[in-house]
Amino acid sequence: MNHIINDIIKIQKAIREKTLVVFVGAGVSANSGVPTWGALIDKISKELKIEKDIPQNEYLKIAQYYYNDNPKSFQDNIKNFLDGEWQPNSINEYLFKEFMPKYFVTTNYDDLLEKTSNKLSMPYSIIAQDKDIPRIGNNNAIIKMHGDFKYKNIVLKEDDYIKYSENYRLMEVFIKSLFATNTVLFVGFSADDPNVNQIYSWVNNILQQNQREAYLLQIDDIENDYELKRKYFDKKGIRIINFNELVTHIENYVKEKNIDNKLKTLKNEKGKQLYKLLYFIKNASPNILDQCYQRLLPTQYLNFLSDTDISKVLDNYWGCYYGTLSSMNNKKIQEFIILLNRQTKKTKETKKLLSNLGIKKVEATKWINDKVVTQNKLIIPTDKITDYKVINLIDEFNYIEAEKVLGNITDDNFVNEYIDKNIDSVNVFEKVYILLKLHRYELAYNILKKISFKAKENGNNFIFIISEFNRKVAFSYYYRDYYYDSSDERKEELDNMQREIWTINIPNLITKLLSEEERNIIEDILNFKHIQNLDNKILKGNVENSQTQFCLKDIYNTFTKNYIFIDNYQEFQKLCTHYTITAFNSINIQENHINLYDVFSTDKYKYDFLDLLLIIKYSETSNLNNLTFTNKIKELPLNDDSDKIKLLNAYNNLINSIIHFDLCKDGSHGNKYLEYLNKFFIIFKVLPLTKNEITIVIENYLKLIINYGWYENFRTTNNLLFYLLNFIINNHNKSHRNTNLNSTVLVDFLIYIVNNSSKIQEDIETDKIKVTRFTDEISSIIKQIDPQITISSFIIDKKSNFAIKLYSFIHKLSDTKTQNRIKKLIITELTNNFDHELYQHACLNNIISPYIKYEKKLVEEIEKRIIKYNELKISKPTMRNGFTNNPVGLDDIYDVLRTIANLLNFEKLKKPDLFLKYKNHKDFKTDNYFLFAIDMKTFDYNKFKLEYLNYLTKNKKEQLRQIINDNISKKKIIKEKFINMISLDRDVNNRLRDRIFNLLYDEPISE
Repeated sequence: MNHIINDIIKIQKAIREKTLVVFVGAGVSANSGVPTWGALIDKISKELKIEKDIPQNEYLKIAQYYYNDNPKSFQDNIKNFLDGEWQPNSINEYLFKEFMPKYFVTTNYDDLLEKTSNKLSMPYSIIAQDKDIPRIGNNNAIIKMHGDFKYKNIVLKEDDYIKYSENYRLMEVFIKSLFATNTVLFVGFSADDPNVNQIYSWVNNILQQNQREAYLLQIDDIENDYELKRKYFDKKGIRIINFNELVTHIENYVKEKNIDNKLKTLKNEKGKQLYKLLYFIKNASPNILDQCYQRLLPTQYLNFLSDTDISKVLDNYWGCYYGTLSSMNNKKIQEFIILLNRQTKKTKETKKLLSNLGIKKVEATKWINDKVVTQNKLIIPTDKITDYKVINLIDEFNYIEAEKVLGNITDDNFVNEYIDKNIDSVNVFEKVYILLKLHRYELAYNILKKISFKAKENGNNFIFIISEFNRKVAFSYYYRDYYYDSSDERKEELDNMQREIWTINIPNLITKLLSEEERNIIEDILNFKHIQNLDNKILKGNVENSQTQFCLKDIYNTFTKNYIFIDNYQEFQKLCTHYTITAFNSINIQENHINLYDVFSTDKYKYDFLDLLLIIKYSETSNLNNLTFTNKIKELPLNDDSDKIKLLNAYNNLINSIIHFDLCKDGSHGNKYLEYLNKFFIIFKVLPLTKNEITIVIENYLKLIINYGWYENFRTTNNLLFYLLNFIINNHNKSHRNTNLNSTVLVDFLIYIVNNSSKIQEDIETDKIKVTRFTDEISSIIKQIDPQITISSFIIDKKSNFAIKLYSFIHKLSDTKTQNRIKKLIITELTNNFDHELYQHACLNNIISPYIKYEKKLVEEIEKRIIKYNELKISKPTMRNGFTNNPVGLDDIYDVLRTIANLLNFEKLKKPDLFLKYKNHKDFKTDNYFLFAIDMKTFDYNKFKLEYLNYLTKNKKEQLRQIINDNISKKKIIKEKFINMISLDRDVNNRLRDRIFNLLYDEPISE
């Protein structure tokens, strides 16, 4: 028994090392219904009218008789007999998927191996004649040593065997060479098969010289002469492994496995026995230590595996929790601990593998009286602590310090030495990881080519496949960054490189090159199955939020700590987006829905630095912003204050790195980093920042904008200020009686914005709108923080209508000289080029007094827009505004009406009656805000919005109070709107709350 187990271990080793060659005989094809050689000979005998039983050693003679009798139709007759729609069986598939030999050699004439190759998408070259041999190269191959009906060169009769060496010289030499360098396994042959005897005659001499193992699998009953046969074949260098010698062990082993469905597809009992024998050979292990060692061995290349992946690697009957390895099978874990306590080379290596994965102890436990009792344990010594310095620097956007790790990276000798030193570890990708972050894509790609070559040369397929995966990622950046600015010659070169990259098929490489143990570790990582599984659970709501956090960080760490590049893969970005949606949607119901049985509930819905980093790096900006608003998130719960400090440092590092490495010089890269900063602002908005922290955030952003010359290199200011402004307003509203904002830094920011406003491109209206709002809001906030402030640093000059609008907001902050200059510019602009918005800003900021002539210009402006609107109704009757869904042209009218409404509400109109005709206009339905402003008394308060209260003078508020006190139904409507707003906890700032309370509850009205 022991010698058979040793043989099986050697076969398993050959599978892992990709040095196994499988010879496939008729016994395998018989399970698909293909007639056996015996059945063929029986049919031939009947046609030849031979009535005696034909022994196997005479099959060749019978075939020769048949040929002599029918030489012209011999091939066709044999083909017709063997023809059929045969389909691969589970033995064929198991040999391909689990044994994965580089070469199949078959004496069969059917095409079942070819069909299996196609079915499983495992490409193998088909070699059926001598001239095919040079095509093998480094490819996997199916070698049909007895020919193919397609070429009419089948080997079946006695003469074919006698003349084989003459007719198939190259084929014979190649097959002989396989025995010299590989372990050979015969499957589907009997010991008396003449095919085996032919091969024996080749093998014997070779094996005497090279001592490579060959094994013959047998299903036959053990007869009296079995030991004689075994010794006979041993002498020839072929070891027999017989199912019936192992039947008890095999049956006990497979009954615990789920292989019944595979067995049901097989035609006969011998086929089922052969499948069980193959399954046992592939999977059985003499003891738990050997089994764990073999499964853990490929982890030597990695820096990190999650607890879940460690359990999976060890076949799922192991549990791994925070550095402790245990098992539900107490007997197995006890045996494992006993074996690990032995002082052997294998136990030392196994402990080292466990230590590298962060396993600190192995423990056997048992439930006794409702308590977990430790029965036995083994402490695993720690050989090394993995240094994640580079990963941490990159996660914290500290690219300046990370660059220092590169060393002399442009020197070929330095790079080659670095690769040679680290080629057996994923750490070989560390410097490439840094280069990608610094946008040095060409160098990163070229180093990865060297790593791939070296790994392949060393036979390290595990590192080779990761390198090829990374090379695809690096090239996508490289191609995108260089292609469009390249010469035609360079573009052609890049296109050729791209075609080569397209040929990299990672799933195929994994199947073709890796052992089962290696596949078990890396396959689900590189095919994103881990990501997809978690994403599906999140979408179906089948996982607790805190458990999602735990799993997501494990997935991220698996990729980053092993330097597997995923930043440009949508699968991970989608996962993070879905996680963010689920997490933020859950924050508001945290206290009401804690599951007492959830083991994660002690720190449920709290976020650490890595959680926030993943949100910032991979969520979509506008979606994140909407989530914080719609879920009424006032403050994000953190695990610890240190997580906030770390996030602030990461923000500061990002700005310093952008400036130092000029990361925003390219439009697409710049947008990516600006999106990061925007998401920082969204997260900062819901964190409890101190006044000093807020000041530093704003100062550093201003530093970045100044460094980049404002609009010139950022292409568009559309979102450059939007999220920063929301961050500032949110902090102002949260603390408006005891502000956390520093007026000095806001003044500096405002001065820079106003003094550089000319750099906005004239045709980018969205930029102007955002800058206008920023200037308006920041000016107001500064004035509220410091009512006595006077700023003399504004540079006032006639630049554009847009610039003059900005001046209208800063007028209240400026010194007297500047105010006079602004007033003069505004009056000149309104006289020469009337603009309703500029007039509104100037009036509301008390720069000029209301003028009837300008009010008449407002009427003229509306009438022009009504004419244009009526023309558009005819020429473009179905066209709608993409934002409001109003008929095209109507929003242009509303813009002026809202200006009029604001002037009315702030009592800045001399002749309100001029605009009464727009209350019920024949051409359009009037804007509700305008209707409220023009006639508060008759307004339909079902259409009232609480925000209107922000735009009323004290006198107007008194008028409104009188109106609703006189008409209780109107007051009730406003009260219900307010109660509804409070119950929904919508984003109501303190000022608006105060105004509503004052209005409804007869408190003193304030400005």
